[in-house]
Amino acid sequence: MAESWCVLLLLVSRVATSGFPPLAMYIGTGGDAFGAVSLPVGAQSPYGAVRIGADTSNTYDIPIIYNHFGGYHYADTYINVFSHTHMVGAGVVDYGEVGIFPVQVDSVENLQKMIANRHGYRSAFTHDRERIEPGYYQVYLDTHKINVELTATEQVGVHRYSFDNFDKRHRTILIDSSYTLATDACRGSQVNIDPTKNEIVADQQQITVYVGISFISIDQARINQQAQAKLQPFDSVRELVQQKWLNEISRFEVSASWNPDAEIMFYTAVIHSMMSPTIWDESNGVYLGFDNQTHTKPDYMDHVYTDLSIWDVFRTQIPFIVFHDPKRANDIIHSIMINVEQGGDLPKWPFANGYTDSMFGTHACILLSDLIMKREHDVHLNITQVLEALRKVANTAQAHDSRFNPPTYIKYQYVPFEKERFSAPYTQSYAYDDWAIGNVMTAAGLFDEAQQYYNRSLCSGDFFCPSSDAERLIPFDYRYVEGDAWHYRFFAPHNTPRLIDLFGDPKSFVQELDTFFTRGREWTTTKLPNPYYWPGNEHDLFSVWQFHYANRSDLTQEHARWLLDHAYTTKPDGIPGNDDYGTMSAWYIFSSMGFYPLAGSSTYLTGSPVFDRITIRRNNGQCTLNITVHNNSNQNIYVEQALLNDKVLATFPFIDHVNDLQCSNKSTTVQLEFFMSSTPSLI
Repeated sequence: MAESWCVLLLLVSRVATSGFPPLAMYIGTGGDAFGAVSLPVGAQSPYGAVRIGADTSNTYDIPIIYNHFGGYHYADTYINVFSHTHMVGAGVVDYGEVGIFPVQVDSVENLQKMIANRHGYRSAFTHDRERIEPGYYQVYLDTHKINVELTATEQVGVHRYSFDNFDKRHRTILIDSSYTLATDACRGSQVNIDPTKNEIVADQQQITVYVGISFISIDQARINQQAQAKLQPFDSVRELVQQKWLNEISRFEVSASWNPDAEIMFYTAVIHSMMSPTIWDESNGVYLGFDNQTHTKPDYMDHVYTDLSIWDVFRTQIPFIVFHDPKRANDIIHSIMINVEQGGDLPKWPFANGYTDSMFGTHACILLSDLIMKREHDVHLNITQVLEALRKVANTAQAHDSRFNPPTYIKYQYVPFEKERFSAPYTQSYAYDDWAIGNVMTAAGLFDEAQQYYNRSLCSGDFFCPSSDAERLIPFDYRYVEGDAWHYRFFAPHNTPRLIDLFGDPKSFVQELDTFFTRGREWTTTKLPNPYYWPGNEHDLFSVWQFHYANRSDLTQEHARWLLDHAYTTKPDGIPGNDDYGTMSAWYIFSSMGFYPLAGSSTYLTGSPVFDRITIRRNNGQCTLNITVHNNSNQNIYVEQALLNDKVLATFPFIDHVNDLQCSNKSTTVQLEFFMSSTPSLI
């Protein structure tokens, strides 16, 4: 894996109203146990590698790891340090590199005592004296009487410290070069101070610190700092970074006069969805590859990306990027294929410049299918290379991030429990992946080969028990990954019609699926995972849309609206669990707009939009989608009629990305209308 390097410079030294739409940046900073959201709090550029932020602790400094995967937790009362890299709402701890903290003490002896104890120099803080904006973070350190401001370019963190009681205290900036959020995760570190270049100087009341980060070398860290921050005043860097955020969020406009919280949650979710994946190329376009060599990105790519939590993001977050920013989506897919070229195998969860073998399934297959089936892939995507990678991951054991013994899976058409206790979820995931491979093969004109994979995508049905006694399903079953049989019995997003057949008839399917949701609503604790529908659990995310296939769109609309109103709020715990690199935020974005992707296809399924008007300027404004929702309210949750460009949407409840949402040569606008009612409709 990559090493990180930084160069730190200090210089002696207000921005007008930011112009952002209504936001609640504390969303995602709270929650407990299985409800912890784990988003970092601080400053970064859109998709930036530097996510500089506060790593916090509670009053008694008792570490509660599952609440601190992102470093920060809303309930905490102390800040331990400001570190420069963070994961984005994941359920695991990593990054948190290069810790820096300013302090003021009354004597050198007390400073030494502070340093001698873990977090001995930490500072109390309150949310009343804290401010969070996209690209900007400010907090007052009560213990040390210092106002801290942070901003960040893609690879440079910029700090500004303003010291109170300046004449009465010793001022020190502590640099913990070996600090990481994960304990014992640093292989080695050092700090070099070069006095001939005046890289650490000043005795002033306000100091600006520039921290250039590189995963390549110390020289590259200097280049990043010089190219991106240029020792500009803090406010100039902040303004530059915040303008980048404004450019991104200006693609979207929503309004709901009857539900202002929905606007706040939507715009905040958009910000969260753009925190990842990570821009991996550094200044001058260089990056550290999966072969541990330094490469230069291809000219046709704006950026190379990493930190792709594919098991999560294939469902919503990457389809959202494909939907509104296909150029960036292409760069992400090209980055995956660069991983294949340099590392040899299709990745499951590429992190920094390496494989992780994290989670299961080979869902990069679905990401490839999603881009290709929506016909958003560019001319630079090497389809031959894609096909080779898909054949390899589906049929042979890879050196990295492999499926479970592909020959055994192919022989039995399922993963045997005797060989792998997670046999059911593995088999179900491989079935979805194989369906996606079939889609890519079809797009390439390889129809016979595609059919082989479509046939394999039916394998998950072999696990379906014909018993109607649902009470035999065991909550917290050890045979399932992050779920139980209740969760996985509906996991066949790629082939819900066949799943309905396995239930015997649509009525039985609807009854069981509805029970899944109604029991899930009754579960109110986050101390244990919800054994029924769990809105923060990835393999449940598509379930609410499956009622459509049984001709019960009203239940999709009813349950989707309930989730939007109850599972998501403007509070710190306002996301139902780990955001998982924007997965839950993107679920909210799609669902609140009234349509949701079937990942790996060009299909969206309609829901119950919460806004009166929605405007999305897709593909840098080349195609604008205008959505108008008539007669919307808390009671009018059912879609009575849907129009596309003033004509009845004949495919309702389905919308096709290619046929319905793409602009034509004659128009740069697509108009979608929903007419809402308080009673279910038969459409």
